[in-house]
Amino acid sequence: MDIAAIAPKGNMLSAPFRVQEIGVCYSRMNSDFQEVNRKIMTSSVLCHPVTTYKILRKKRNLFIHSVGEGTINALLDDLLEDGVISQEEMYKVRYENCTVMDKARVLIDLVIGKGPRASQKFIRHIREEDPELAWKLYLPSE
Repeated sequence: MDIAAIAPKGNMLSAPFRVQEIGVCYSRMNSDFQEVNRKIMTSSVLCHPVTTYKILRKKRNLFIHSVGEGTINALLDDLLEDGVISQEEMYKVRYENCTVMDKARVLIDLVIGKGPRASQKFIRHIREEDPELAWKLYLPSE
């Protein structure tokens, strides 16, 4: 079907493009956009500790609503092993909160409060433990 047949005269779309050609063009533009976005998100500039700290603060709400209990437990173990959190802090997150969202909220606030280096390690562990969550949060790779 020709676009020219259905587009009003004088409109940019009145050129004789076929629907398939426009689909290919859109598809090419979309993949180009995705590639540029991927390069921006994986840029080493974004991996600077201060930048990852800011990213984590911006992604807080999405993290709270997206993370599962299994991922929270794995992150707690990883952060304890790295010395980012203490045994007491781990117990506080794990046992003093009833819902997964409460655990997520306390965990991310705890990490953000510890500063940029802790945030950088936290993001690294999210990428390792739950790549799907990392993709959903658009977290930069190292």
